[in-house]
Amino acid sequence: MIFSSFTRVKAGIEISPNRIKTASILKKGENYSIQNILDIEILPGTLKPSFKTKNIINSNAFKDCLKKSLKGIRVKNISVALPDAAIKVFIKKYKEIPKEPSDIKEMVLWNTSKAFNIPVEDLRISYENMGINSENQHVFLIGLGLEEVILQYEKYFKKIGITPTVISPAGLNQFNFYSKTLPESGNIAYLGLFDEFLNIFVFSNSMPIFYKLIKKSALGQEDGSAVNDVDMLIQYYN
Repeated sequence: MIFSSFTRVKAGIEISPNRIKTASILKKGENYSIQNILDIEILPGTLKPSFKTKNIINSNAFKDCLKKSLKGIRVKNISVALPDAAIKVFIKKYKEIPKEPSDIKEMVLWNTSKAFNIPVEDLRISYENMGINSENQHVFLIGLGLEEVILQYEKYFKKIGITPTVISPAGLNQFNFYSKTLPESGNIAYLGLFDEFLNIFVFSNSMPIFYKLIKKSALGQEDGSAVNDVDMLIQYYN
C-alpha cells in the first residue's frame, strides 16, 4: 500500500486604496508553506473605494497593478478581499425565519432591499445565521454590495484570466484569521486597523452585537491618531 499526502495551492488577494497584496500558500498534508507574496503600490487616483459608485477610476493603471500583483501566482481560482468601504457589513435580528434556505435568502434580500431603498436586482448579498440570542431572536451577519461595484472588480479579474472564488470585505477576512483564538464566552471586542479605515466587532458569548467601520481621522483633526479614532468607536458603541 502506498501512502501519499495531498498537495494543494491556495491563493488570495487583498485590494486596498493604495496597494494590492497577493499570496499563494502550499498545503501538503497538515503543513502549510508560503510559495509567493507580492505587495504592489497603486498609483494615486486609480482606485476610490465606495459602496455607491464604481471604484476603479483609472482602468489601465488598475489592470497593470493587478497583473503585477499576480506575477508568480500559478492558480487561476483566487479568494478576493475588497476594501471595506465597498461592502456594507451589518447585524440584523429577526423574530422568526422560514424553514427553507431559499426562503430565508428571499427574506433577507427583500428586507435589505427595503431598508436601503435599493432594488433587489441591484444588490449582491451574503449572510450567515449566527444563532439565537438571549432575547430569542435570530441574529444574522450580512454583507451587502452593489452589483455594479462587484461586477467592476470581477470584470478586471476575468480580463487577465482569473476567477474570484470568494469575494468578501478585508475587515471580515482579517477577523476570520484571528477568530479561532478569541474566547467563546464573555464580552469580546475585536479591532481591525487598515491603511485608511478601522473597524470594531463586539461579541457577547460568541454572538455578534455590534459592528462599525469608520474612516481614520473621522473627527477631522489634522493631528488625529488611531487612538482618537478608537475612542470615538468605543463612545459610539457605548
